Amino acid sequence: MTSLVKLVIYNQPMSSPEHLNIQTNETPDPEKEERISTLKQQLADIKTRATEMVEEVRRNSDTTLSDTDRARIEALISQGQEIKKEIQKLEGIQSIIAKYTNPEGQAETIEIDIEKQLEEQIQFYKDEDIDIPTDFENQIRDLWNNNQDKIRESMEQQGFDHVLLIPPHNTQDINDKTTKDYTETKEWVPISEIKDTKPNQTRLVLVHKNKAQNLERPDLAKTKNKSIYDLCNATTDQEKENIDELIKTNQPLPIDGLTFGEYLILDRQYFKETGRHLDEKTWTWLSQSTKGSSVVGSSWYLDASRVDVDSDSPDLSDSLGGLRSSRTIL
Repeated sequence: MTSLVKLVIYNQPMSSPEHLNIQTNETPDPEKEERISTLKQQLADIKTRATEMVEEVRRNSDTTLSDTDRARIEALISQGQEIKKEIQKLEGIQSIIAKYTNPEGQAETIEIDIEKQLEEQIQFYKDEDIDIPTDFENQIRDLWNNNQDKIRESMEQQGFDHVLLIPPHNTQDINDKTTKDYTETKEWVPISEIKDTKPNQTRLVLVHKNKAQNLERPDLAKTKNKSIYDLCNATTDQEKENIDELIKTNQPLPIDGLTFGEYLILDRQYFKETGRHLDEKTWTWLSQSTKGSSVVGSSWYLDASRVDVDSDSPDLSDSLGGLRSSRTIL
């Protein structure tokens, strides 16, 4: 009866602006509040019915679900997921708008609309034949609604203007599917030997997208020609040894960057929108992917129409290499 484990989704608390400690200027909407209350009651009723159905099955049969019982319970689960999705939309904040001033003193207004991103990126995963969890939308909305302050702060302080909606994945599978239209990826380091420091679970990853090609925007340009030690502000021998140990033991570095899988997803999205690749003249440190005592990096090899992936010592600095900083929300 393992499929019944999915019933725990109904035990997750609903997010709301009050829970998030976010001040809003919205006038209370009695109709909206009544709708939310009704939906929550419907969700509670579904949970009760599902629990009663499970108990009935346990009383009247062995531990094997019949096709009829399974269909009844899965229908309730599906109904509950749709109701929860509607509650999240009503309670959550769809867009976050932030003011940001870049390192050159230029001001910009940034907006990220989570519903727009869900629609576009779920379609992207369908088009690329990449599997996502059945409750991916609910997971994403929970992360979005429960981390509003962190997201807004990251946008204001670091200028992130895009969010990647990342499902659990196998990096080799992501490579195969996002590069299927190109020349085969050049694995200077075998993808099978790359390890990620991030847990393999659904997550949000805030990144730069506008003027991000070839590390052009000021936020990214300032990371060029810097080693991993430089990026981690490791200057003494002891500090560098500490960074070495984190890499060898596959622990997160004190800089939040991309994994190779995330980079492939971002680059494919960028290509489908622009017809260009992120690093046609540069390469990117992927600070959250390691291979042994080295850190992974990747780029687009224009002449061969392919992705290149390699790993290098943390003391390497190169005028063409830099970091695509990010903020991961788990």
